[in-house]
Amino acid sequence: MATGANVQVRLDLTTAEPDFDAEELERLTRNLAKELGDLTENTRLVRASAVPEGSKPGLAGFIWGALQAEISLANLKAFLSYLGERFYGKPLTLEFVANGKNYKLEYCSKQQLEDAVKAIERLAQIN
Repeated sequence: MATGANVQVRLDLTTAEPDFDAEELERLTRNLAKELGDLTENTRLVRASAVPEGSKPGLAGFIWGALQAEISLANLKAFLSYLGERFYGKPLTLEFVANGKNYKLEYCSKQQLEDAVKAIERLAQIN
C-alpha cells in the first residue's frame, strides 16, 4: 500500500528459482531479507495468512520465497536494480498495492526493470 512516499511490495522468488526446494527457498528468503535491509523501511517474511487462499504455507506459517517490503519511492529504483543484479536474467514477480489497487508485474531484463520502476512510481502518485 502506498503510504505517503512508501510502497508495499511483495516479492515472489519462486519464479526466479523454480527448482529450489523448501529449505533452499527458506535460506534464500531469509538472506535476501537481510541484504535488503538498507534499501527498505521494513522487510519481512510473508505469513501464510497474508497470502490468498489456495497458497501453501511453509514451516511456522511462512511462505518460503515470498518477502514483503515497504520501500520509499526514493529507494525504489535502487531496490529493483539490486534485485535485477542479484537475479540477473531470471524472472522476478512483484505484487504491490498503490492507492488501494493491487498490481502485479514480472520482469527479467534491464528494460523491463526500468519500465517497472516508472509504472510503480506513476501508480503510487495517483490520488
